[in-house]
Amino acid sequence: MGRIVYIDSLKGLAILSVIVSHVSVFLLVGKINLLSTFVGVYMMPLFFVLSGLVITEIPNRKKLISKLARFLSPFFCFGVFYTYLHGDNIIFFLVDKYKSGYWYLYMLSLFYLFLPLFRKNADARHAVIYDLTVVGVIMLSAKILELLVSPRFVDLFCLDWVARYWFFFVAGFLIRRYNWLPKLDKGWILLLSFFIGVLSFIQYVKGITGYIHSATLGSVIFFI
Repeated sequence: MGRIVYIDSLKGLAILSVIVSHVSVFLLVGKINLLSTFVGVYMMPLFFVLSGLVITEIPNRKKLISKLARFLSPFFCFGVFYTYLHGDNIIFFLVDKYKSGYWYLYMLSLFYLFLPLFRKNADARHAVIYDLTVVGVIMLSAKILELLVSPRFVDLFCLDWVARYWFFFVAGFLIRRYNWLPKLDKGWILLLSFFIGVLSFIQYVKGITGYIHSATLGSVIFFI
């Protein structure tokens, strides 16, 4: 399959947003940083939506192992090296929720492991209902575990990230799987998504995160 231009363009936007966010944080230490806050509303959700959007089929065992190797090889190689470079050890790397900055690769690996739970045939009867049930069960399970287990266990498996970002990843996956993107190309949906994005920014500035952060999907749809 050839490359999809608008997805590549959005990846470029997401990468540029990460650079802008991190640079502005270092340049404006201790100051109100609305630029970083604005970028932070859509930056990682956009990355996860795009990561799900490029999936065209449920991976079989061979493809799944290949994908995990591609994600986990740089995760461990660069992550552990960076951790030791800063005087910490591999235990710190594993129990740190940010994984020395490489948590995104860890989350992608985990999300890909969930994909075989979905129906292989999207045209099967009640496939959408089944798939949405899987989405809900995973989100609910992550949230319940986050409340029940110790903080170290939560950080080890990044359960708070699962509860927050699984929604975006699987949204991209289902949009591509069921060809919902043309249905989203409506004027009123774009306008609504824009206002939801503004609402998300206001909430983010006020420190309101958690599940209300999922409203960011509106701004992501606006970009797509």
